[in-house]
Amino acid sequence: MTTLTAQANPAGVWPGYLHCLEEADEYAAIEVATGLLEAGVPAERVLLDLIAPAQAEVGERWVRNEWSVAQEHAATHVSERVVAAVAGFANPRPTRGRIILTSRGVPAPALGSALENYGRVLHDFPRAARFLEAARSSVAARGGAGSR
Repeated sequence: MTTLTAQANPAGVWPGYLHCLEEADEYAAIEVATGLLEAGVPAERVLLDLIAPAQAEVGERWVRNEWSVAQEHAATHVSERVVAAVAGFANPRPTRGRIILTSRGVPAPALGSALENYGRVLHDFPRAARFLEAARSSVAARGGAGSR
């Protein structure tokens, strides 16, 4: 385990992880995340308390014009690789049915990797998005979700 992950606390290693994103150092970023997992931090906490806040900061730095588009894309690529590594480490097995989740601005592969950590499988993201849009429109046309 590295000194970055010795604390076994996502918030404690966040600055070091963010530095990995700044440097586009995929291998070091994966080492930080898997170090937390090896120390017993649940995959969900690594995703929600380390990767997600760091990725939000990446976006904020781009918005503040502190980072170029290329830097933002490189950091996002690293984050996607870390999400995949966390999913691989957790080795989740689907235990429940399938769900469909859509989100604007979040790449479908990242959503799929995140969902796998909950024992879910994401299939055919574009078709699922069209289905949900049609369902939403249908519910709205009938007077909202509360009407039966």
